[in-house]
Amino acid sequence: MNRIQLPDYVAAKVGRAEHHLQDLDELLSKQAQPISSTAESVFQPFDDGIGAWGAKLRITGRVPDEVPLIVGDFLHNLRASLDYLAQALVRTSGNEPIDGVGGTSFPILDKPKPHGQLTVKGGVDPAIGLAIEALQPYQTDPNLMHWNPLLLLHKLSNRDKHRQLHFPLAVAVEPVSMMVGLLPDKPVGLIQSTMRSFSDGEWLFHPVAQFPSDVRVEVVVAAKPPMITLEGASCHPGGGTVDLVDSLDYMLRHVRGEVVPCFREYFLEPWPEDTFTADPVPGPLGIPERSPDEHSALVDAMISVMASEYGSDRYLVLGLADGFSA
Repeated sequence: MNRIQLPDYVAAKVGRAEHHLQDLDELLSKQAQPISSTAESVFQPFDDGIGAWGAKLRITGRVPDEVPLIVGDFLHNLRASLDYLAQALVRTSGNEPIDGVGGTSFPILDKPKPHGQLTVKGGVDPAIGLAIEALQPYQTDPNLMHWNPLLLLHKLSNRDKHRQLHFPLAVAVEPVSMMVGLLPDKPVGLIQSTMRSFSDGEWLFHPVAQFPSDVRVEVVVAAKPPMITLEGASCHPGGGTVDLVDSLDYMLRHVRGEVVPCFREYFLEPWPEDTFTADPVPGPLGIPERSPDEHSALVDAMISVMASEYGSDRYLVLGLADGFSA
């Protein structure tokens, strides 16, 4: 090996990515047209004045036009920092990186090479090659690979080169939604477990409860404020939804705290501690799943509130696995 110092431009590219992320966070926190959501009662009539009530989620608002541009700049700079790192790893191994299209870049793969060890064009020390291989997304649990930060960065960066990225709006609904039908003599409630996020126009619950057409229905939904999500990665494996800024921050922290620092021993000191410090990175925070006891307590609390407000404790409870129960 012919150790060199880690070039300043690796940290500079990460710094630019962080700058774009801060710009995005500021833009979304100050956007003039806030995003909001409502639950819409939907009646589907049958014969003889009988029909079924359900509820759909409606989201109003739009993603600011600047968002795809800022996110594209973020992805470009963060991906470039890894390619600059790969070139530096080739040089510190005593070789010369290959310039141009198809030249030296940091490999990001979702499956192992069919023949032999992963390689970096230009050549790296075998120990460096093993360290790069240990970081590959295919080393992740297959059920969680779609949320691997390097794979997300790789796919989104490539996608941004060919078309404008899409950022869906979503609402993370807490584990209970309630539909209350006010009959002439008694209220009837319908409670449904959800534990996931919803997009505009999606059914919160399908029309399943049959009532006369003249019943007035009110929908009560426990939901977090609507959020802008990352294309292809809005559903966190731990449950719930992750917003756009947190998703990008997850990628940035992974590069700063896990990817670059693991190559420190192959470069000369001093090391840019202020930018690259080894720090295991937890995933972004989704909407946490509730335990069965927490969920049961939440259902009981909502039943109690509705009974107090409408003067009755007679409800139908709909669970995802159990169907209807009295």
